[in-house]
Amino acid sequence: MESVATNPDTRPIIRTMPPAEAKTEDRTGPTRLPSRARLALARVHPAALGTALGCVLAVWVFALTMWTALAGSTAARRALALLSQYWPGYRVTLPGAALGLVYGLVFGFVAGYAIAATRNAIIRLYVTYLRRRAEQQQMNDILDHLG
Repeated sequence: MESVATNPDTRPIIRTMPPAEAKTEDRTGPTRLPSRARLALARVHPAALGTALGCVLAVWVFALTMWTALAGSTAARRALALLSQYWPGYRVTLPGAALGLVYGLVFGFVAGYAIAATRNAIIRLYVTYLRRRAEQQQMNDILDHLG
């Protein structure tokens, strides 16, 4: 259903109205999950989590390297220098901060993608297990009723 409101100075504004029979309930049907459970079991987009984690890690590595290179202590410099064992070319210097930004983005993206994909696989397996268990229980109830 649509209602049209007209404004004399501009073109008509169309507002979409929800159908009268649509109700916002906690359940969308007799066999559906409550909305909170659907939200908890929702799929996490791997590329989105990877991008977010990559950006955060990149900014952290860049900021820590810059701060340590400009005014950091020797202990902090030695601790950050350990990243050069994993990231070729990385040093606790101003150019090293730019390289750390790139490495942080790449490694953060890979880690976030892996975390989201693993979580989605675990949730998918758990939901499949719950469905099969519910189907088995339903079948047992039917057989008990017949027997």
